[in-house]
Amino acid sequence: DVLLDTLVAWFACEGSAQRAGERLYCHRNTVLNRLRRCEQLIGRSLARPHDVVEISLALTACRLPRG
Repeated sequence: DVLLDTLVAWFACEGSAQRAGERLYCHRNTVLNRLRRCEQLIGRSLARPHDVVEISLALTACRLPRG
């Protein structure tokens, strides 16, 4: 959950690790470390626009109501 929350905050803060850290009450380096861990786990890079779109769509799909 921490990694997903970090991704959501990072997207909400338009890719700013500093602002995401403020939102999550942690240091920006913690945010960057979590984001790197996310990249390792999902095999995508937050530096590649195509991958960012895929990750964003996946996060949006996770929040859709089920039914």
